Amino acid sequence: MNYQKLICLNLIYTIWISLFAPLAAAQNRIQKTDRPDDPPEVKGLQFGVREKEPKGEENPKLVHAEAVKLSEREANAIFRRLSPMPTAEFNKSDFQIRADSPPPPKTGK
Repeated sequence: MNYQKLICLNLIYTIWISLFAPLAAAQNRIQKTDRPDDPPEVKGLQFGVREKEPKGEENPKLVHAEAVKLSEREANAIFRRLSPMPTAEFNKSDFQIRADSPPPPKTGK
């Protein structure tokens, strides 16, 4: 079966199923017969958005640790423990044009 027939069948199926969607939504509602003025209840999980009620106490302020500057000797001791960064051959020049780059455009007069 080619893709056009598959897409057409999928479209027809989707339209056919959508005809029954109002009936399925109506089945989720429970009609109350004792109070006709009440809105119908909906089955399932429901979500709502509302304002948060303020609490009496505020959040405690965070205490930041005090920064201490390392001495030159301590900083060098840390750097000595690190492995040296690898350098590649292509990193030795400030700027390098790739081999497959087109030539720069010519300026107009």
